[in-house]
Amino acid sequence: KKIVRIRVTDEKAFITIKGEYDKKGLSRYEWEKEIGIEEAKTLLKLCISNPFEKIRYIVNYKKTKFEIDVFENSNKGLIIAEAELKNIEQKIDRPKWLGKEIIGKKKYYNSAL
Repeated sequence: KKIVRIRVTDEKAFITIKGEYDKKGLSRYEWEKEIGIEEAKTLLKLCISNPFEKIRYIVNYKKTKFEIDVFENSNKGLIIAEAELKNIEQKIDRPKWLGKEIIGKKKYYNSAL
């Protein structure tokens, strides 16, 4: 499944196209480009069928960058941490606060929420 995402932050907006996951659900091709905020808001009105909101935090732990998404509204209480790896063989030191592994569990993909 390929995904097109429009993301708006406080100061910027982006359009992202994501390819399909590999068989293990570990990686996929991703292309992103910054666009104007007003353009992004117009695109969101055009194509959004299942809106959700989340706040993203970036946490650097040892040599790994984690993107931590805290969901709001109908997904309130859901928190997902994703390690941004340079390649799929990269080893990470798991922080003690990191919960159970959800790689490959489609119900946690943004497109399923």
